[in-house]
Amino acid sequence: MPYMALYRKYRPHRMADIVGQKPVVKTLINALEKGQVNHAYLFCGPRGTGKTTIARALARAVNCHEGPTPEPCGVCISCRRHQEGKSMDMVEIDAASNRGIDEIRALKGTVSFSPTEGRNKVYIIDEVHMLTREAFNAFLKTLEDPPPRVIFLLATTEPHKVLPTIHSRCQRFDLRLHTHSDIIDYLEYICGEEGVKASPQAMQAIAEAAEGGLRDAISILDQALSFAGGSLEGDQVYELLGRLDRRELARVVEKIMAGDIPSLFATWQEIEEKGKEPRQVLSDLTSYLRSLLILKECGSETRLLALPPEDKKELFNLGRDLQRSELLTMLDILAGMEKDMDHSSHPFLLLEMAGLRLAGVSKEPSSPDEEVYIEKTTPSLQEEGPGKDIEKVQGEGKSVSSPGQKIRVEEQQKEQRVDQEVEQKAEKKKEEKKAERKKGEKKIKGSPRGDKIKWEEFLQFLLKKKEENSVYQRLQALLKDAYPKKIEEDRLTLQVRFDWHRRELEKKKDLLEQGLQEFYGQGITPRFIMEGEDEGKIKEQEEQTAPEKKGKSLRDDPLVQEALELFEGRIVED
Repeated sequence: MPYMALYRKYRPHRMADIVGQKPVVKTLINALEKGQVNHAYLFCGPRGTGKTTIARALARAVNCHEGPTPEPCGVCISCRRHQEGKSMDMVEIDAASNRGIDEIRALKGTVSFSPTEGRNKVYIIDEVHMLTREAFNAFLKTLEDPPPRVIFLLATTEPHKVLPTIHSRCQRFDLRLHTHSDIIDYLEYICGEEGVKASPQAMQAIAEAAEGGLRDAISILDQALSFAGGSLEGDQVYELLGRLDRRELARVVEKIMAGDIPSLFATWQEIEEKGKEPRQVLSDLTSYLRSLLILKECGSETRLLALPPEDKKELFNLGRDLQRSELLTMLDILAGMEKDMDHSSHPFLLLEMAGLRLAGVSKEPSSPDEEVYIEKTTPSLQEEGPGKDIEKVQGEGKSVSSPGQKIRVEEQQKEQRVDQEVEQKAEKKKEEKKAERKKGEKKIKGSPRGDKIKWEEFLQFLLKKKEENSVYQRLQALLKDAYPKKIEEDRLTLQVRFDWHRRELEKKKDLLEQGLQEFYGQGITPRFIMEGEDEGKIKEQEEQTAPEKKGKSLRDDPLVQEALELFEGRIVED
């Protein structure tokens, strides 16, 4: 008898044998027991989660001579045909290779035929998202109103590519990835059936490599048994998969923590000589540091990691010497390197660079001149202010004895002091600006009315004006950052901080005069100065250049020049 792959040999044939997916299985079992099986189902989920397996089990359940039943008898002709994969009433279609409208037309021509052995004719369409839009549209009517005794079971890994009109005609089930415990339990069952001894470390390594796909896990187990023979150990699985086991990862992390760069480079060379994939090594190291972080924050008894108790204890003890901020920085470095590695022609160089940067995070410098890789601390440290971190550590009976830790804490406190000084200066500047704005309420000397200029009320007046006329919108925005400096008779001096601000306000000077006239009922001429300018000198320049500007503007006017030439006249100044 030819050899059958383990994932085919141990594929479940009954609903009760489906691994995981309890909500989906329970719903279908209830439908079978009540005789309420729908005419169309859509199974969605990642690879290896049981979409096709559930579809086949459902097809067998509806065609059993004792059914429809969630517990097929296994002895009737229909059950035996399903078991052997020879049922004429179950048609499997691969939509990836039968995706056109012609294949759907052929399907529509066969659905009208009655079942031959069972009660229903079941069509399983795998990877249904691969159908073309025209094929989907041709399939709609048949899916919505199929002939009696016809059931469509659709499966896809990319449900977003399936047309909404298809979704609305099916009952949709979303299958989740399998947990490590589900995978390990099923692998142990297979090993028991095959008479093979497998260590817990080997089962754990396979479950991690499968990434939630049960079929992937069984395929890896099949390959590992061929490699190891009758007994399977964790080291053999890691060697087969080209991954680093926990002992190797622990040695790498210890060298990183100790700052032993020569030994770390030697380790990378050994890994390269063994043919390990750099990206996989980086991924393994990232997962290992994540485990350290979880155990450090949640304790060695946490259930967030599916690891044996002895492995948890070992990781927990190793992570004691690392601070939370150091672990977060390390994970951030690895995440960045993982992105860069996709586009690099020298991946091992990036791996070596990652090792150097990781060692810089927790390395104890041997001299004051040696560079230390410094990252910002967590938000909680920044919020508490300078010195709080050391106080907290000392308050808990701990000491900052490591020179590397001391330098990092001092650098972090220095950064925090600079940030606080910047914030204090900004707040002081804000208060000064607010006080200057309040000075805007000044008496207009010599004014017939003697009203006070209320600057904030004037800005509100312009705000209403901009709703009536959009030309005031830019003016009102410019005046928000200007404030009245001085009032002299009918002249209002506004102070700004930037030269461009003054130039923009000069362009809007006529519009501002009009607004002042409307608000105060008298003519007020605005003047714009910058902070630190000599007002007396500016006033003298304005008085000296006023007549010159007036005459110059008249002479330069094209209409005036044309009139002078036409009438042979000249400009007479008073």
